Amino acid sequence: MPLGRQELLDRLERAVGPGLTTLVGPVGVGKSVLAAALARRRPDVRLADVPSGGLVASGVPVLATGREPLRLPGEVVVEVEPLALPENGLPLEVLAGVPSVAVLVRAARSVRPGFRLTEANRDDVVKLCRELDGVPLALVRAGERLKVAQPGELLARVPELLPELAEHVATLPGAAADLLTGLSLFAADFGADAVETVTGRPYATTWDLVELLVDKRFLVVREPETGGLRFRLPPTTRAFLVGRNGSDVRRRHCGFVLAEMGARADVVPEDMATAFGFLTAPEEARRFALAAAEYHAARGGLDEGLVWLRRALGLTERPGAPAASPLTARQEEVAELVARGLTNRAIARRLGISEWTAVNHVREVLRRLDISSRVEVARWVAARAPHPHPPAAPRPHPPAAPRPHPPAAPHPHPPAVSRS
Repeated sequence: MPLGRQELLDRLERAVGPGLTTLVGPVGVGKSVLAAALARRRPDVRLADVPSGGLVASGVPVLATGREPLRLPGEVVVEVEPLALPENGLPLEVLAGVPSVAVLVRAARSVRPGFRLTEANRDDVVKLCRELDGVPLALVRAGERLKVAQPGELLARVPELLPELAEHVATLPGAAADLLTGLSLFAADFGADAVETVTGRPYATTWDLVELLVDKRFLVVREPETGGLRFRLPPTTRAFLVGRNGSDVRRRHCGFVLAEMGARADVVPEDMATAFGFLTAPEEARRFALAAAEYHAARGGLDEGLVWLRRALGLTERPGAPAASPLTARQEEVAELVARGLTNRAIARRLGISEWTAVNHVREVLRRLDISSRVEVARWVAARAPHPHPPAAPRPHPPAAPRPHPPAAPHPHPPAVSRS
């Protein structure tokens, strides 16, 4: 029995009747596992990757799986969602029962029997389940990696846990792949205005591309109570694509975030961090940091505003500082924190970004500097620091004049006369 799937499996058993039923969902969500489990319960159900029209017309219950419907007459489509994700602050015994956590822990114990949830690793386990978006295949692979690693270490390896993503993205037409890559710049959900920002075209002219991405489960759709539809990329897909964006779309994304801050709209810190991190010109980065400081101050976030104000002041050019750098403003900031000895987690907390984003920044710093260790980062930062003016040489003091010795005081008693 697949963990966390009892309710869905019961529903499937009742729903599958004569004709075609298709389980659809993103890569790794467990469609094939569910189909096999149902077939064990229902021997009359035929499994088929691509059912023929004759098989469907015969009235035999047929169950197929795929990332999108087959669009055959009479097809019943069942959406397979990722596993439920943990909330913050759950007691350990409750956290262990959350389906995504349970899958991760069971996989870990299959290769490392002594693994258990503790107060020390709970936060990393929660982050890992969220970064993997509750996708069972990725959770199982992550659990198996815990044979030789700790949960926090895997946060830097999220894209490696679902390599099938590369194959699926490669199946997209060029325009759809470009749109998906551009949309990965947005950390939170987004609307039609974000799509227009990425494409530079009216939203209505991109409906076919958006629909394709939704059908293939690259985009998740949410319908709020008011306003238009909202979309988001699964975290695994976003982590795989975000570093592949070109300078033009990054600049448009930065302009979008600046405009949203200027309008005092809700802007998530991760979107600010992404936009700021791609800026290479110090003056542009300084203006962005000042705008972010004003944005937070206007919304009552004085602490966040001060953080951004310090960033802006830190980007002011200093006399004697080297002019050119292979790093962006955000990457230089990360490099300085690395040089101070901060861990990736501490860097994330200091900058108000996710640990995964901090890991990506550190990786990019190492790549751009063509070095392989944090010690070398510290050396690079120290070498770029402006040298202070040497202290003035001490003035030689003239030799002290010898002090005259006072005359000897007269002896109080006259010397004794010797008697012979």
